[in-house]
Amino acid sequence: FAEYLAEQVAKKRANPQDDMISDLTQIHYQALDRKLTDDEVYGIVYFMVLGGLETTQYALEQQAQLLCDQPELFTTLKSNPEKIRAFTEEAMRLRAPTQGLSTRVTTQDEVFQGVEVPAGSVLHIRFGAGNVDPERYENPYQLDLARKSLGNHLTFSQGPRTCPGAGISRQEQVIAWERLFERLSGLEYAAGNSFEHQPGIMLGTLALSLKFHADTI
Repeated sequence: FAEYLAEQVAKKRANPQDDMISDLTQIHYQALDRKLTDDEVYGIVYFMVLGGLETTQYALEQQAQLLCDQPELFTTLKSNPEKIRAFTEEAMRLRAPTQGLSTRVTTQDEVFQGVEVPAGSVLHIRFGAGNVDPERYENPYQLDLARKSLGNHLTFSQGPRTCPGAGISRQEQVIAWERLFERLSGLEYAAGNSFEHQPGIMLGTLALSLKFHADTI
C-alpha cells in the first residue's frame, strides 16, 4: 500500500485532478510558507484509510454482536433494509469503535459532575462515555432505530475536528450489511468466543467467531 500511495502522490503532484490527494499535494502550508511534503501527505491519507478500515472493521464486529444478542433485530433489518443506516448509526453510538482519543491538560481547578479535578490534570476524552450520557440520550443503552438525530453522536467527533474518514466508514458499514442481509437468513455466535478486547482506544475483540446461515430464497 505504501508503494501504491507513493505512486499516486507522485502522479497527483505532476497532474492534479479533482480529488483529495491532489488538493493535499497543491495546498500551501502557510505556517512554514511551503507545500506539504510527501511524508505529510502520506500521514493524512493513512488517517483516511484508518477511518475506512480499522474503525469500520470494529464497528461491523460490534454490530454483529448486537445482531447475535438480539435475533429479532436481524429479522427486522432483513425485512426493512431501509433501516440499516439507522442501525449502523445507533450501533456506533452505543458501541463506538473508537472509545476515546484526545488528551487535555486542565489549566485551572475544575469540577466535572461532582468530581474535583485540580489544575494540571491530564484528562482523556472518551467519546464512548459521551455517547451513552443519560442527560443527552433517553435510555442510552438501548438500541433505538427510531431515535431522533441518529447521526448526532461523538463516534467520529464533531465540528472542525470531525474524522475525515467518517463518510467512507459510514458508507462501507451500510453497504456491508445490505449485502449480508441479502445473502443471510440468520447470524449467531460460533463456539469458542472469549470476547477478549484489545487494549487502548479501540473497542474491538481480538477475534470473533460467527456462524452464518445462508438465505435459500
